[in-house]
Amino acid sequence: MKVVEGAIVSIPFESTYGVCKVLYVSKYFKNIALLKVFSEKLDKNQKHPIILKSDSFELIYTATKLIKNGTWPIIGTEPLSKLDREANKRIVGGDVWVADECMGGATDSELKSLPEMNVFNVIYLEGKVSKFPLTNGN
Repeated sequence: MKVVEGAIVSIPFESTYGVCKVLYVSKYFKNIALLKVFSEKLDKNQKHPIILKSDSFELIYTATKLIKNGTWPIIGTEPLSKLDREANKRIVGGDVWVADECMGGATDSELKSLPEMNVFNVIYLEGKVSKFPLTNGN
């Protein structure tokens, strides 16, 4: 399955699931995507749109493998907001990157203000999401 920006992804557990939105899929850093990981889980009977407006999320780079093989199914799509599209500006090895383009060396200010691109494995991400509280649906 192809991983595309704007895809809404489920990280399923026994009776709950976490929700992520794919913000960026790198062609340069193979099989890596930036996910907007919402900080609450949903009951299997709840629909994902209730969580997509939440301001409680983390931005996490991880492998696309479990999305591609369907373990983390794509359950919808949503256009990227301006903020979503800008979320991939980051520090990689002391350089500023926007999407797959290296913009050059980071200034001291950029080193302090921009996130560093740290890629977390899927096991770490599943463990993190499994500890999120269940949303009350509001």
